[in-house]
Amino acid sequence: MNQMYTFHKTVRGYFHEMNGIPCEDASESFSAENDKYHIAIVADGHGSNSCFRSKTGSQIAVKVALECLQEFADRILESDENKNGFYKNIFSDPRFRQTTLRRLTDTIIARWNDYVLADYRKNPPTLEETVEKYENGKEVCIYGTTLIAALQMPDCLILLQQLKVKLSHFQRQKMFLLILKN
Repeated sequence: MNQMYTFHKTVRGYFHEMNGIPCEDASESFSAENDKYHIAIVADGHGSNSCFRSKTGSQIAVKVALECLQEFADRILESDENKNGFYKNIFSDPRFRQTTLRRLTDTIIARWNDYVLADYRKNPPTLEETVEKYENGKEVCIYGTTLIAALQMPDCLILLQQLKVKLSHFQRQKMFLLILKN
């Protein structure tokens, strides 16, 4: 790959500054040794009162996405056989593409749920937090965040977008994927 640099910076926005609200967002970037692949991730914590741990939710989302994308890229690029098979099938075989990327996104979501549940059990919300944050009968999502991630590998770019990640139901979440051939 051509020389590429990854960087990130998470800052508190103007509205949050003016209203004394903490930054609820997180970001991360990573470049593998010898520029084998690059990763950029952004999580935007929901600014809602009912998502009172969205800062933690976005930090967990970024951590989990980084771990999963690194594992995914390392597994593909560990041998020529893996790499050649992946690139051949990801662009030509829709079933392989769907299955492979579904495993990746399901792993991210499942691991996020595991980390969030561990945090929830370690630090359960108080009755005051949940009653106070409950908005007119709306669902309390506590750790709510969105997630966008990019994985640049030698012959493709994989983009992931998760619209909503919630603790409340542990339901199957959907991710939108875009794969571009270099």
